[in-house]
Amino acid sequence: MKKGKESADAAAMGGDVAWGSSGSYDVFLSWGPDPYCFEFVDGVYRGLVEAGIRTFLEDKSKSVQSGDSISEECLRMVDETKIYIIFLNAYYTSWCLPELVAIVESKWKSGGGKTILPVFFQIEPHDFELESSLYSVRLLERIGPEKLKLWADALKEVVSLHGWKVGSYSFDQVTGEIVEKVILELKEKGIDKQVEDMMDLLDLEVSDVRIVGIWGKDGVGKTTLANVIYEKISSQFNSCSFLADIGATAKQRGGVRLLQSKLMFDILNRGYEVDQVVKGVDFFKGILRKMKVLIVLDDVEVRSHLHEIVGEKLDWFGYGSRIIVTTSIKSVLPEFISRGLAHVYCINLMNNDEALELFRKHALRELPLIPDFDEIARGIINSVNGIPLLIKVIGSYLSRKVVEEWAALEELILQPGLDITKLFMLSYEELSKEQREIFLDIACLPADVNGRIASFMWHNRPSDGVDALHVMSLVKIGKNNELGMHRLLREFGQQIIRIEDDLDQGTRGRLCNLELASNTEKMEGTDHFNFDARHFKSMPNIRFLILDRAKVAGDFANVFPNLKWLQWRGCTRDFEATNFHVEKLVILDLSWSKVTEDWGGWRKIKMPQLKVLNLTGCADLLMSPDLSSFPDLEILILERCSRLMKLDPSVRHLKCLTTLNLRFCDELNMLPIELGHMKALKELHIDGTSVQKIPMSMGYMKKLEIFSASNCFQLSHLPDSVCGLTALSKLSLENAKISQIPASVEKLVKLQILSLKDCRWIGKFPDSICTLGNSLEELDITGTVISELPNSITSLRRLKVLKMDSCFIRELPREIGHLFNLEELHASHCRSLKGAIPSAIKGLYHLRILRLGHSSISGFSSEIGSLSSLQTLDLLRCNEIRELPELISSLTCLRVSSERLEALPDLEDLLKLEEIYLGDKDPKELIRSSTQTEPKFRLTDLLVVLIGLPKLKILELSHSRIGELQLRHGSSHVNILRSWFYLV
Repeated sequence: MKKGKESADAAAMGGDVAWGSSGSYDVFLSWGPDPYCFEFVDGVYRGLVEAGIRTFLEDKSKSVQSGDSISEECLRMVDETKIYIIFLNAYYTSWCLPELVAIVESKWKSGGGKTILPVFFQIEPHDFELESSLYSVRLLERIGPEKLKLWADALKEVVSLHGWKVGSYSFDQVTGEIVEKVILELKEKGIDKQVEDMMDLLDLEVSDVRIVGIWGKDGVGKTTLANVIYEKISSQFNSCSFLADIGATAKQRGGVRLLQSKLMFDILNRGYEVDQVVKGVDFFKGILRKMKVLIVLDDVEVRSHLHEIVGEKLDWFGYGSRIIVTTSIKSVLPEFISRGLAHVYCINLMNNDEALELFRKHALRELPLIPDFDEIARGIINSVNGIPLLIKVIGSYLSRKVVEEWAALEELILQPGLDITKLFMLSYEELSKEQREIFLDIACLPADVNGRIASFMWHNRPSDGVDALHVMSLVKIGKNNELGMHRLLREFGQQIIRIEDDLDQGTRGRLCNLELASNTEKMEGTDHFNFDARHFKSMPNIRFLILDRAKVAGDFANVFPNLKWLQWRGCTRDFEATNFHVEKLVILDLSWSKVTEDWGGWRKIKMPQLKVLNLTGCADLLMSPDLSSFPDLEILILERCSRLMKLDPSVRHLKCLTTLNLRFCDELNMLPIELGHMKALKELHIDGTSVQKIPMSMGYMKKLEIFSASNCFQLSHLPDSVCGLTALSKLSLENAKISQIPASVEKLVKLQILSLKDCRWIGKFPDSICTLGNSLEELDITGTVISELPNSITSLRRLKVLKMDSCFIRELPREIGHLFNLEELHASHCRSLKGAIPSAIKGLYHLRILRLGHSSISGFSSEIGSLSSLQTLDLLRCNEIRELPELISSLTCLRVSSERLEALPDLEDLLKLEEIYLGDKDPKELIRSSTQTEPKFRLTDLLVVLIGLPKLKILELSHSRIGELQLRHGSSHVNILRSWFYLV
């Protein structure tokens, strides 16, 4: 409460809690003046500020006194802001509504360029109706019907949007979700033009195989752009792989082999060994030629690595495959470009205004606007050549300094000649001793390492260190908690390590075997190296050690007293070392090794504190090793152990195990009864195994939250004991052979996600699911033979996503409108789905996606106009539809075709529309303008419609149609049209 009170006091005195009196903001926080709500608002504000987001928080002590108007200052902030977070609470009444109207109007004026995110604070969305008891009836008498309608329309618009309900969640959880959503929104708004340019070069409608390179100086955002593209288009490929930090990985011993293994791991969904690079190349050629794949190779430094990973002629992959390569080295791609196999997109540095805004965001988090800020900022931006990474790091550094220190540091920062090391050193010297150690550790760790695993190295309490580094822009935290670091910062960290080691090798804390390879002998006929204990005896402080593809021998007594993380990928089958005692070891990574269950290391290596054991891809394991010596083990990864047939009974001793990963262990056909003894287990992954049934003892795992059993084609039965899994939040049974869900599933009171996709033996909707109305948010029955949905399904009031594509559903529930939280409804390829859509659909105010393509529905009533949040409407090949009512203006994607459809409704008002798919129907039978009495078709008519749709990017027609237009109308406008069309 203390922190909230301090901010509340500041709001009362200073007015602008964003601590800046001028300049634009990224986020505007609007809230009703409730002190308890402000505690939450203040937490969101601080979370946004710590993430480097310029946030405006209004002083409600003045707003309350202002009656029904909005101050000029607040109106200006609304106009200048990109994202609005509206905290609707019981105090969000008449004095807040003018602000709300201004926000909604600003959003509409932007043509979709701004975003509103509502938060319902301990209140229900339906309470926000002017007719409800929340608002006084006397409002009508005081403000009149016109203003009342304006307020009501604004409320309806906001309440219909997707947001958060605070009450059942903890404040911290929702705060994190809001910050993550805002970061994603801002990223998308700033990168749209780059994405469009990349999509043109990728040209996914063409069936060739090509490389698209992203070239630019270090730190300009190449990896960020590649990530956004990858997320956007990955669903259009058979398989995908994102290989991060190629340059650093390839420098490791056996690094190219590891990259090839990961690529096969991702593309083929199973592990294969690649003993040598040449064999790996031959293997690729034979397997991948018939697959359409998307591959991202991030940060390639050497051209030969492209040859080894994707070939010289790009003839390893199926038609339509795309390879995205990011690089700062100009010599990597010209060979491919000259042969017509590659295109390159060059990322330019930001313009001055963009760079200034980025600098403001990081430098002025909680500081008032300092005198001559823009002049100082532009000097700094120019001194770092406008490179975004350096702008972020320097801005984040200065955000921690008082105004007087800005001036003192200006001379150092503005010195002629760019010395990146000095700039990074400024931030590094600000770190505490613990934070420095974590920074240097991350500089050595594998790219995008799981933050949860890494935390064990730092006593499982990384927040003070990692979060501080993140705020200072020195590390990145991915959406799945991956820890990343830009290559320049990684090289800076490794340079510090080398300098410190040279000064005193006895203090060395991190070591890669590549640094020792020059002093060792290579094993004959292999790319393994021999190491002896004497190589390490002068380095007693080693905490992190990489021994990939190494063989060790000798007496290791007292050699590694402080070792915490041992990465020993590709280790040999024999173990010759003695006294290999690593009492402090918490992470052991033996991925892709030759170890077996009888490997000597299990007995000879003493590691009583082990927390994480990673045996990914250990194909020689027939059974898991005896694990009784590791009582503190929390994470066990046996993924891709392709010959593993059973788990050793010693798993019963793992009382602390929280995660067990058995994904793609093809030969594993049963789980041990000892599973029930693992009382701490929270995640169990058996996807892609041959498991046939689940032991009854599984019901004793009271803390299990995630059970994933997708693609377990032999799994035919779930025991009734699943009722004991009272903490379960996700149950995935895709492609299982089960024929029914036990009635006891009704006891899973916390289940949020249930996937029965492609469970082709399930023919009846499980009635017990309908009892999960207080928890279930996502239900997938795609590909089942279910033919009827009971009306009781409408009791699932929290349901947000309902997927039932390719089912035998005959009709939708009459009271489907009771699913008022539903955001996505997927019922494509449901051939038996007939008749009109129920009028009750008007109650789905939050529905964003409605897919009914390839069904036999006959039409909609005018109720579709009530779906104010609808963005995607898919009615392709719905051949029974004769006409459609007026379409909702919120649509961004429209897919429609029918043999009986005579004409589309007017399109002029669909100002947010980005994509139109009209199938193979002749456009002259579909397109009409509101100014026409008959559906006549001319090219100019089509242009009139399209020019009025400012966001339209895709109009899908056949080659022949566009060809006819081009021949019949030799107009300069055709080029404009073609730039908007992705031709089928």
